Formats: sequence, C-alpha cells, structure tokens
Amino acid sequence: MKTNQKMTVQIYEFGTLKIGHLTQMGDVTQVIEMGNRNRILNGLPPIPSANLCTQNST
Repeated sequence: MKTNQKMTVQIYEFGTLKIGHLTQMGDVTQVIEMGNRNRILNGLPPIPSANLCTQNST
C-alpha cells in the first residue's frame, strides 16, 4: 500500500499515539500531552509546548 495510513499505538499507561504506518512518524503535540498528563499525575506542573525548545533540560 502506497498511501500512508494512520495507526493507533498504545504507549503503556501514557495513552495512545497516532502514527503513519509507512513513515512511522507521529504528532509531537500528542507526545507532549501524554508527558504533561504524566507530570500532573506525579504532582509536577505541565510544561507548555512553547517552553520545550527554550529549556536546558526536560
């Protein structure tokens, strides 16, 4: 199949991520949202996506 179909992948307890079956690329925004949900569950504040590129560490 030449058309890049969207697949849904379960990432353990973090959630699901939609990726292309040919490119195996997903949406970074979905990954950030999963990470922020995990941070909130662990009592940490969420990191705005705009701040990710300006921080020394994440």
